[in-house]
Amino acid sequence: EAVLLELAPGADAAPRPLVQSVSVTPNPFNPRCEIRIELDRATQVRVAIHDARGRHVADLGPRAGTVGANVLRWDGTGFDGRLMPAGVYMMRISAGAESRTVKAALVR
Repeated sequence: EAVLLELAPGADAAPRPLVQSVSVTPNPFNPRCEIRIELDRATQVRVAIHDARGRHVADLGPRAGTVGANVLRWDGTGFDGRLMPAGVYMMRISAGAESRTVKAALVR
């Protein structure tokens, strides 16, 4: 005899990712850009910025992220406060246990 199991609504669905989307505007940028992070739940957010050689050159956060849109701004400066040279930068966004990486081009 076959037994049917009924799942609760949504029980078979994969959990929604914490980071719904990430965008950088404008891209390319000069002298500053905005990193927009859409979150499904409130959590700490951090953006680690690396140059094309992989060197960690700047950090934004950690900051308290809220549900929905969160905007962090980078003024194109490094840890030492100096303007970074033109080039491609990798922005690693960390929120909770998730992370995403986006590219942005700084033009001078």
